[in-house]
Amino acid sequence: ESEMWEILLAIQFVASLGMNNVIFELDCNLVVDKIRCSVIDISKLAAIVGDCKIFLSHKPTYDIDFVKRQANCVASELAKVILSLPSLCTFNHVLPYIEHLINNEMI
Repeated sequence: ESEMWEILLAIQFVASLGMNNVIFELDCNLVVDKIRCSVIDISKLAAIVGDCKIFLSHKPTYDIDFVKRQANCVASELAKVILSLPSLCTFNHVLPYIEHLINNEMI
């Protein structure tokens, strides 16, 4: 349930920024399948799934894809770094402790 809430909040946040051509990568296949499924959801997550589908239907340049958890390690490490910072900032270079993850991902 928490993953479904997180993707809904992420979609709403990115939409509020006016961003286009966004791909949301999730390592929870169940969430991706529920959002992509054309069958009406009757589970306890139906309302959240419905909200996700409505937002995505209004943003045709948004997509949701499943990625294996191992392939998502760069995003996880970046999130940890961002959460440890006192305020938002922009990096003009790849941080040394993230660079090896990115290089491994490209192999």
